[in-house]
Amino acid sequence: MLTSKYWEDRYRAEEKARELADKRVAYQLNGVYQQHANNIQKEIDSFWQRYADKEGITKLEAKQRADRLDMVNVEFKAKQLVERANLLRQRGQKVTSEDFTKAENDLMRLYNLKMKTSRLEVLQANIKLHQYDLALSEFEIIDKHLTESVRRENLFSAGVLNMTLGSFEASKVSADTITYANFNNATWSSRIWERQSELRDIVKKGVADTVLRGKGTNLLINQLRKEFDVSYGYARRLAVTESARVYSEAQKANYEANGVEEFEIMTELKACQICQPFNGKIFKVSELVPALNAPPFHPNCRCTTVPHFNHKKSNNKEQQEIDKVFEAKDPKEIDDFFRKQKSYQKWLKNLSSHEVESIHEYTTAMYEDYNHVLREGRQGFLDKITGGSSQKLSDETKKWYNDIEKKSEQIISAISTYKAEKTFKTYRLFNQSEDDFLVNAVGKTLVIDKGFMSTSLDRAVIDEFGGGDVEIQLNILIKKGQSVGAYISELSNYADEKEFIIKPNTRFKILSETVQEMAFDTKRRIIEVEVVD
Repeated sequence: MLTSKYWEDRYRAEEKARELADKRVAYQLNGVYQQHANNIQKEIDSFWQRYADKEGITKLEAKQRADRLDMVNVEFKAKQLVERANLLRQRGQKVTSEDFTKAENDLMRLYNLKMKTSRLEVLQANIKLHQYDLALSEFEIIDKHLTESVRRENLFSAGVLNMTLGSFEASKVSADTITYANFNNATWSSRIWERQSELRDIVKKGVADTVLRGKGTNLLINQLRKEFDVSYGYARRLAVTESARVYSEAQKANYEANGVEEFEIMTELKACQICQPFNGKIFKVSELVPALNAPPFHPNCRCTTVPHFNHKKSNNKEQQEIDKVFEAKDPKEIDDFFRKQKSYQKWLKNLSSHEVESIHEYTTAMYEDYNHVLREGRQGFLDKITGGSSQKLSDETKKWYNDIEKKSEQIISAISTYKAEKTFKTYRLFNQSEDDFLVNAVGKTLVIDKGFMSTSLDRAVIDEFGGGDVEIQLNILIKKGQSVGAYISELSNYADEKEFIIKPNTRFKILSETVQEMAFDTKRRIIEVEVVD
């Protein structure tokens, strides 16, 4: 089966990325619910403030007057006052407030505050607009989350299954089909509209009770916030559960497209009693049904599926070597890992003094000059340092350039003779300088760097080289038998960096990509790659 230690680690890393995505959508949903709850409270407060301004009293006094009102007696008295006014009109008299006492006028204004439906309808219409806006915001947030979930799964599956999916736009139709599919006889969007309709009815009744029956405003606000909290909980659960569904549906589509016949359940690390019995179970891809034999098995489920291959049908030695991949847990392990390899000891022993000197010099501040020469080419580099007048170079500058070019060739020749005895992983981190760098590259094979690529087997070391708004972390797989570079820690000016240098113009296959949210609103694109001979 596919779930060796190597593959399990990859799926666990993806599990963390999905969990972060779920937390992000929960944060966004909470934000819009809080915002619209505040907007509705403002509408209600504004309603009372208008009455208070007219009476020349505080908003609190306006609420207290309305709350103390005995509606039975007021309705009876108001009816009498209306009848009296009608009699005056029948006599041809123009009726004004001066025909009534101050107490009677006060009572009628307060009664109108409670009973005049036009005011209530305006208030409820304004509140309804806020709630429609809330429903649309929730729809947009979840729609984007689910679409991104399909995209993320396509990228991840492309790496696992070694397939090429093309651009995300090319697979958008299948993404929409998966995102809006029925689940338990309803689409997620219909569940939003149904729940939001129920919430609107609750708010409408609560507002009417407050305005028409004199119930306390504070009581209404507390009640509405509780209802909004409940609805937010439903929205968050819907987003997480539906994302698990679209992951499973996307996995099924990718399995079928790549001839995978069986899949295996991999439960999340903190699997519940419902999910635990499914862990490791194998089913046919053609029979994959979310909530039946694939996630989600319950609301908020974050389990996943992995492709299952019958080893009797496949005896891929290369895959077995990948399964034995070395990933350093402790920096002290790294030196021992190479020193135990006869090929490394032989390589180190056979280096000439000039090669040792050149490699050491590269690990100093001179590395920038070496890579400028390699990345820009002779003419491009010379034009850059002379402003386009390379013919005016001094003899000293020409000698300096020729020296770097010669030493670069020595390093390339030296590191090309080392052959890895075991499969291992090394890492590189840098800031993204171009918006389209390695975008939609999953499944492709390409050259990433024309210069030397400095990497480290110690993941803690690479964090010192980030810091931009968008960082790119390459997790580089180097397989047994490949000659693409060498471990140069013993020759380096910075031995603690545990550097493995990869020769220029090395080709990499892009396996998968995940995005990790970092501190201060920054992101890290984690891209799994493997060296191609």
